[in-house]
Amino acid sequence: GKAGGFLARGWGNGDTAEFHEVSFDLHEQLSRDLKLKGYRKLPTLSVSAGSRSKTVEAAVKGGKAPSWLDKNVAKASLMDDQTAQTNPYELTNALMDFGMGGGGGSEMGRGGS
Repeated sequence: GKAGGFLARGWGNGDTAEFHEVSFDLHEQLSRDLKLKGYRKLPTLSVSAGSRSKTVEAAVKGGKAPSWLDKNVAKASLMDDQTAQTNPYELTNALMDFGMGGGGGSEMGRGGS
C-alpha cells in the first residue's frame, strides 16, 4: 500500500488530542533514534487558487512565502508550524530492522543499564 506520512501535532481534539501530541513527539524521537533520512518538520500552508495577488507576490519576494508558489496562488497563509512528514516505507523498515536485529529487547532513546 501507499501512505502519505503526514503528521500534525495539534490537529486532534477531544479524546484524540493527547494521542496526536504524543504520536508527533514519538515520530520525531524515532526519526533521531533510527537515523531516518525521510523525516522532516515543515510548516503547513493554507493555499487558495486564483490569480497571484500582490500580497503573495510580496511575500515570495520577501522570503516570507515559499518560492515554489506558482502564479496560480491567490492567497497563502501559515496554517500550522507543528507539522512534519515522514517516509512510511523507511520508518516501517527501520522499525522491523531494529526489532529483528536484536534491538527488540532494548528501549530506543534510553542509555544502557
